[in-house]
Amino acid sequence: MNVSDYLLKRLRAWGVRTVFGYPGDGINGVMGALNRDDHGLRFVQARHEEMAARYAASQDIPGFPYARYADLIGLQGIEVDKPEQIREAWQSALSASRPVVIQARVDPDVAPFPPHITLKQAKSFGLSLLKMDSEEEGIIKQAIHQLFPEASSKSES
Repeated sequence: MNVSDYLLKRLRAWGVRTVFGYPGDGINGVMGALNRDDHGLRFVQARHEEMAARYAASQDIPGFPYARYADLIGLQGIEVDKPEQIREAWQSALSASRPVVIQARVDPDVAPFPPHITLKQAKSFGLSLLKMDSEEEGIIKQAIHQLFPEASSKSES
């Protein structure tokens, strides 16, 4: 075990699941250890080295009542908790006489797809799913349900 392998071992022991960084000469040993790692540490590459330090904080967004806050400052706030509320929320927002904040609570296991996904996009998405952690199988199930609702409803019955 070298220093980079030990570093990853310590990060896992501390509960770290995602590492943000920018590959370069000084971090090549750690990149090699991440490549050898089979315990599920995820590496997210930043586009610029100064941004890597800010990425981690941007991934953990605290809960905040955005819609209620919008109401307090004179905007219209709309909360959406269920998929069937989206159409009405958009209709209200588009017909409002003032700015609107729509706060939609979403399932992190549901991948956002464009309304008319192309075969190429579906193929690329499917290939990326094959590289995911086994702990994120909910995303795969929800993606199949979203892409093929007829097939998934038949398998549930």
